[in-house]
Amino acid sequence: MVFQILRDFLNTYESCRGTGKILVLLILSLLFMYSIRNELSFNPFALILSPLTAISSSASLAAAKARNLKGRILALFLCGFIIVLSGERLYSADKMRISDNSMHIPDDYVAVMDCLLSESDAPSVLAMPEYSLYHTMYSSRFDMLYEEHENADVRYLSEAARYAYAQLSDRNPDMKIVADAAADSGIEYIVIKADHYWAEFPLERFGYPLYKALDGWEIYKKGGE
Repeated sequence: MVFQILRDFLNTYESCRGTGKILVLLILSLLFMYSIRNELSFNPFALILSPLTAISSSASLAAAKARNLKGRILALFLCGFIIVLSGERLYSADKMRISDNSMHIPDDYVAVMDCLLSESDAPSVLAMPEYSLYHTMYSSRFDMLYEEHENADVRYLSEAARYAYAQLSDRNPDMKIVADAAADSGIEYIVIKADHYWAEFPLERFGYPLYKALDGWEIYKKGGE
């Protein structure tokens, strides 16, 4: 009886192979597992970058090349086992370490963003251009002065944001312009990498004293309170 069930399963697989139905079923299975576990930290968009496509393709190839029914069944079970493991990493928060984050954000900067999120429900931040995009990718709670990466077209930004972007794109910024732009825009935190800039005067002189130093990063807070 069990062997007949497995045979029926394999026949169903053969009829669906190459149609895309298997991949859809796998994604629905992950969503079902997520709904049971109710992991609030799950990001549905992670499914787009999931390994399910490669695994399902491998299952098709392995089953097709197997010489007999038992070999095909074994190939399917092995691929299913891999899918279960990868699925667990997608929907279970305790399987995702900081160093394994899917956005490839540097670990030290993750610590900085966690610190900011612990300080405020909606921290307003001015960050270096090459790191500004990470904030809203990491959490929608961030309120950024700009989110443009290096060498971006910033003509549509506000005047204050353009000034801050231009200065922080230079190794010798005028920190007064940076601080004034942040203050005029209601920015509470300025985050820069220690020893990255050679400014004539530090931010402390312009209303943003050093608040915290974390793993080579410096967080300046308006008023220092």
